[in-house]
Amino acid sequence: MVQGVSTDAIREQYSQAPAKEGVRGVSHGRLLVIVLLLALAFRLAIAPLGFNRQDRRDYISSAQKATRYGVSRFYDAEPNEKENRHSPVPYPPIPVYFYTIAGQLYQNLVDPTFREIENWRSVPVDSILLNYLIEIPAFIFESLLTLVIFFFVRRRYGGRQAIVCASLYALNPAILFNGAGWAQPDAIHSFFLTLAVAFLIERKPVFYLPMLVLAILSKPQPTVIAAAILVVGIFNSTGRELIRGFLASVATAGVILLPFLLYVESIPRMVKVISSAHPFISINAHNVWWLEGYLLNINPRWLRDDTAAFLGLTYLGVSLLVFFCFYSSALVRELCRPAQRINAEPFPYIGLMFFVIAVRMHENHAIQVLPLLLLTGLVLARQRLIFATLSLTILANMVLHTRELFGEPVSPLLQYLRALNAALNLTIFLYWTYSFFKGSVVDVSNTFRRGLARGVHLC
Repeated sequence: MVQGVSTDAIREQYSQAPAKEGVRGVSHGRLLVIVLLLALAFRLAIAPLGFNRQDRRDYISSAQKATRYGVSRFYDAEPNEKENRHSPVPYPPIPVYFYTIAGQLYQNLVDPTFREIENWRSVPVDSILLNYLIEIPAFIFESLLTLVIFFFVRRRYGGRQAIVCASLYALNPAILFNGAGWAQPDAIHSFFLTLAVAFLIERKPVFYLPMLVLAILSKPQPTVIAAAILVVGIFNSTGRELIRGFLASVATAGVILLPFLLYVESIPRMVKVISSAHPFISINAHNVWWLEGYLLNINPRWLRDDTAAFLGLTYLGVSLLVFFCFYSSALVRELCRPAQRINAEPFPYIGLMFFVIAVRMHENHAIQVLPLLLLTGLVLARQRLIFATLSLTILANMVLHTRELFGEPVSPLLQYLRALNAALNLTIFLYWTYSFFKGSVVDVSNTFRRGLARGVHLC
């Protein structure tokens, strides 16, 4: 090991030199087309299975409600609705726009009475066409994410590594099950978040800042990763670049929120719907709270996060405290890297950290970690191990909670498997933490010495 530089840093430095491709770049492009077509075929075949019926009903109900009342009234309470169920889904506007398009298409092309359904729980959830319509945005954004991963990795690590990483995303069983099997829209915010990290590494604030806005307006989960991107970006951008990026972000937010800005009560109601959703310590998340619930024989699915946990602190308070310690350490490590070299790995690490430690997590919330981790090119052994393990555990998170496969009530064996999966998620996070911070003391020490030397020189 070179003095003052960790082995991982040396390996990263050499691995980031793109391999010479020559004419092989053409074959990589053809392989990419084949991967995209094969991935689309798998998605179209899996979608009619109709797993995760409860959420599918909510998504189709969102299409119906937005079609009936318009997007600006989507977060309004309907008669006889509970306080915490003002809308079928507690999502920001961007997915709602796509559900609106699906509803409008179904209304105009198939069923003219779709808009008139009074109870949004009575929607035709078994309609194959309607299920395809609500899943098409996920298919599109998963394809776009595949392209982003391919072109970014090819630029930094070469065509061979690019096609491998693109295939590992497009044909990943966890991604297929999440989008086509469960109809989840996570590809939307994952796309914007992954683009934000790519633009950050390429030092283009005017692009990565609007991508952060689009990610947060797609789903709340990217918020903590977006904050980390923002902090790292501020330390690696000029004032003029940040001003241009800020103005672009404001313009982007204005366009997305325009229908809601015209109806003054919609944004406060949207914030209330999102912030009050699922206030429990673990919504089938297979994280540390799910494991604690199993060991203490409590159900984390229905235990509120404002319940006292330790030393007078609530579960929410404990999770925030522990998360802040890990989060701030990861940011300090990244900011103290030699020569401020921006690396992709801290951001998926923070994503897994959030999933494992925070409350209110769901089975599939860690899915955003996978495309971010692929931006590293998986050039290090630990990155390959972590990616493979997380792909398996995230898939297991969803499969073990698919009612259509296992039914109700849950058997003791299934409960054990869920707890085992939670333990594996926690184990891979602890391993990642150890390997991630290994050698960082040297980087922090060198940064401190350089700062001290500069201060003495100025004096």
